[in-house]
Amino acid sequence: MFSEEALQGFITSLTVDVSKMNAVAASAAIADLAARERDRVLAQQGARSGMAPNYRQIVDNIEGAALESVKPDGYVMFAWTYLAEVVRDTYHALVLAAPKLSGTYVNSIIITVDDVEVAVDDIDEGVTKAVIVATAPYSRKLEVGWKAHGRVLVQAGHHYVEETAIVARRLSGAVADIQFGYQDIADPWILKDRRGHRRVRGAIVDYVRYPAIFISARTA
Repeated sequence: MFSEEALQGFITSLTVDVSKMNAVAASAAIADLAARERDRVLAQQGARSGMAPNYRQIVDNIEGAALESVKPDGYVMFAWTYLAEVVRDTYHALVLAAPKLSGTYVNSIIITVDDVEVAVDDIDEGVTKAVIVATAPYSRKLEVGWKAHGRVLVQAGHHYVEETAIVARRLSGAVADIQFGYQDIADPWILKDRRGHRRVRGAIVDYVRYPAIFISARTA
């Protein structure tokens, strides 16, 4: 994940002296410098993490405009998105923190993008939102937990998912919005045995709220 020192390397401001150039040459010089800086960041960050970041290209306040269209007194900005890397690292952090007695909990951790499950190695660099969910049938109980203390029930959970989200937010909060919560998804475990299901207005509820980490891009 990102350190404060590493983040400083992602923020760069460069200027071009075009005082002695004509309009065509000035635009070309700005476009050339922007292209070289873009390629440098892609190569550098790709080598650092194994994942080249995605980016938005803004030229003279127009997103997606060609670099060559920059005005002689204009500007180029790249808004970098490191979400794929953050999702990958947060997933691995949760796997590391999770209980491993039987392997069921670790194997239940999934990543969804637009409600579609994806493998950690197949996260697209252009992803803007993702959810990491612990879908073991006991993950919610393990996360929150309750135990009797006299006549009072008190929380006694291990908070594997919530604590992973907190650490991820501390490390990567400058480049991603990271929140802990619960994800409602259809539950294949409870569909096997309906005897102990909760009901809403008499109807069996066939989904469960699983502890999850919600991650979305934070860009300029």
